[in-house]
Amino acid sequence: MLRNFIAINRQAILARAKARVDSRSPPLSGRAESHGLPVFLDQLCASLSRARLPEVVDYQDIWQQGGPRRRSMTSRLLIVDDDFDLVEILSNMLRAHGYFVRTARTGEEGLKVLRSSQQLPDALLLDVDMPVLGGPAMAHKMMLHEVGEERIPIVLWSGRSDLALLAAKMGTPYAIAKPVALDNLLAVLALALRERIAPKSA
Repeated sequence: MLRNFIAINRQAILARAKARVDSRSPPLSGRAESHGLPVFLDQLCASLSRARLPEVVDYQDIWQQGGPRRRSMTSRLLIVDDDFDLVEILSNMLRAHGYFVRTARTGEEGLKVLRSSQQLPDALLLDVDMPVLGGPAMAHKMMLHEVGEERIPIVLWSGRSDLALLAAKMGTPYAIAKPVALDNLLAVLALALRERIAPKSA
């Protein structure tokens, strides 16, 4: 089982993530620790003990075809974040909880995913600081495009101390600080999907 593999190889996974962080440029160093990868590994193990991963092989193809038909996967979510290790683990956790997930590493890549898909995501989990195009700048471009992107609720997440201020400037009521407990993230996503309040002033 994936849960057992992660539990047994937890230290090796963390060491691999740290090695990837150390190989990057100095401004990005230390991200695996600051973004709570150990916490996510522990919560992934707990999550997998309660839920089965959907029996879907190629999430990318299914998204393009209009989404999965499995009833357990009800909401499309796009995660835009340049922390590759964190996003990979988080995506599996959210899939185990019924989400259909796509990912992008920068705001620019996120826009390409949005504009190449037949159906838009139901919500966007958006990091703040990313290379090429950051989260607030991506949200601003979505507001200008006016083909449905501007109506997508955005959950802003970051380890920045001014996250609440950034969310207020962007006009989104949904923000959550890193590192985050899985239950708290699920609660914020559920609220965003229920209320569907899109940014007002990105």
